[in-house]
Amino acid sequence: MEQEKTSSERLKNLMSLLVSDWRPTPRQVLWGIRIGIVLSLLIAIGYRYGITLWDWMNLLIIPAVIAAGGLWFNGQQRERDLEVENERAQDEALQAYLEQMGQLLIDKDRPCSERVQVTT
Repeated sequence: MEQEKTSSERLKNLMSLLVSDWRPTPRQVLWGIRIGIVLSLLIAIGYRYGITLWDWMNLLIIPAVIAAGGLWFNGQQRERDLEVENERAQDEALQAYLEQMGQLLIDKDRPCSERVQVTT
């Protein structure tokens, strides 16, 4: 017979089935702990005043959606700014190249036109 698995082993097995290669970063673990502490405090305060976790969720859902929307918008804006900066860098590099090529073509010390003979 198989040994009974502990709840942490069952949780690890479930997580490995759902997301095989996922390992939480220390930052993710810290945020999970923070969220757990805040939820515990809300539940503890709520029971004293007769407020359930569902009531807290109804109260906090709108600010959470607004915060998520703000984070998404900031990410999109940052991505757009990086694209614009990349295009600007490419334009500057092209402009410098064209200026250098133009300078080589009109340089009197090293005329390029002598090397290239045009047949007419």
